[in-house]
Order: sequence, then C-alpha cells, then structure tokens
Amino acid sequence: MLMSEINEILGLLEYIHQKKRPVSIVQTYQGVSSSFEVGIDQILKKRRDVVVAAQYGHKISLLPATQIQIHSDLFPKPIQARVGSVDVQHRTAVLEVLSYLQTKQDNRKELRIQPKHELKAAVTIGGKNEQIGIVNDISVEGISLILMTTNLDLSQVFLPNTSVRIILNLQVSNQNRPETISMPAKVANINTIKPMEAFRVGFSTYPKEHHQDLLRRFIFDHQTEMFSELSQDTSYRHN
Repeated sequence: MLMSEINEILGLLEYIHQKKRPVSIVQTYQGVSSSFEVGIDQILKKRRDVVVAAQYGHKISLLPATQIQIHSDLFPKPIQARVGSVDVQHRTAVLEVLSYLQTKQDNRKELRIQPKHELKAAVTIGGKNEQIGIVNDISVEGISLILMTTNLDLSQVFLPNTSVRIILNLQVSNQNRPETISMPAKVANINTIKPMEAFRVGFSTYPKEHHQDLLRRFIFDHQTEMFSELSQDTSYRHN
C-alpha cells in the first residue's frame, strides 16, 4: 500500500476525530453483516493505527484478528482494517492495516449537499464569457449553479457536453482562509427557472485530488453543522 494512501486515511480519521463525528463499523460473521457506530478515540500515527471507542452505554462488539470495514461520508470509498486488539473494560479497540477497500467496480455516488450559506462560483468557456452563479448543490463529482438571465442566451452558451472551467472559494473548518478551487467541468444539463428568469445549469466536475479532499471536507463540515443543529433542536423540543 502506498504511503500517500495511509497518510490520507489517517488525515481523514484525524479530521473526523476533531469534528467529534462517529464512523460506522461493518463486520461479517458467518455470512451475516452487522453495523454499529463508534467514535475515534486516538490516532496512532507512528504505528499507522487508529483506536475506536464504543458509543456511550454500548459494548465494543469486535473480535481480535477479524476483518472489518469503516464507513463515513468523508471517505472516497470504505476503509478496510483488521482488529488488532480489544479492551473490553475500556470499550475500545485498535484497528490496524488500514487501506481503501478495492472493488472491481465502485458505483458509489458522492454525497451532494445544498450549501446553507450563499456560495458563488464563476464559470468560463475557454477563459471567456465569465458568468457568476449561485451554487444550488455540490458534490465531489458535480455541481449545479443558478445563473441569472443576461444579454447572452445561456441555453445556447451552455450546451450539453460543453467544456468549461468552474472557480469557487471554499472555507473548511481547519483552515484560516478560503481556498480557491479551479476545476474543469462539462455541462450535464440546463433547465429554465421561469419565475426567476434564471437557469439551473448542472455540471460534471473533474477536480484535482487535493481539491477532491477539500470538497469532501467542505461537505463533511456542512453535514456536521446540520447534525449539530438537528441535535440541538431535538434536545430543545424534549425540554
């Protein structure tokens, strides 16, 4: 396994640990699969292992020397690992030999979210005809923008399969300032929004590996914020 892969995995797990978000563990016993959530307790960078802890009030239901999978919206694909040791008293387990799960065909679709706050993006065709739009929804592999009607006929500008470049600034929680993403894209579809005299244009995007990671972190931050608000609202309703 490449060092870049394990470093990326440990980086994502560290990020999840900082955000205090759980991950899902999937294990199979005698052909029957089961899943449960655990928290990230510690990242052992020198050993390239991770310590997970059972949720409050639950036991750590793992057996040493067994293979498991770790799932999270932040991962580009599931992570496979081996259970190294289990501490029943402290309800923790060490997971080792971490790597991405390799499959013959990965049809997993990336999570798509609608930004809570207004997010603008610029679209250019051959470096010209720049249009500024509002992000309607976004994922690692696609984005849709709301573009207002101009003196140009956008339905003729953004024809299906037209190659464009999309530029936007993303702020993630572990960075002091927004980072600019510039990525090639192709027009997937365009629809008229009549009441607004605008167009909704969908694009398939092809970001660099670094920008893919940034997009996943942005989406993960959004999900964390939504979960936090939902938890607070539920707590308020129960009081």
